[in-house]
Amino acid sequence: MAKQKQQTQNEKMNRGLAFVPFHKVRKTKNGTNILVYLNSGSAISISIKYLLKVLENQGEG
Repeated sequence: MAKQKQQTQNEKMNRGLAFVPFHKVRKTKNGTNILVYLNSGSAISISIKYLLKVLENQGEG
């Protein structure tokens, strides 16, 4: 069971979907991106359009 879970997790990481613990999440002022703070000093920006596209495609696969 653990081996299957690890394989599934590896497949998700290959598709670009992985869980990363985060500090906080904020929406940008223009509303097109969200900022995911990994800790108090670093953040990544994710396009909301891209995120919606990924979530829509996740149900198909």
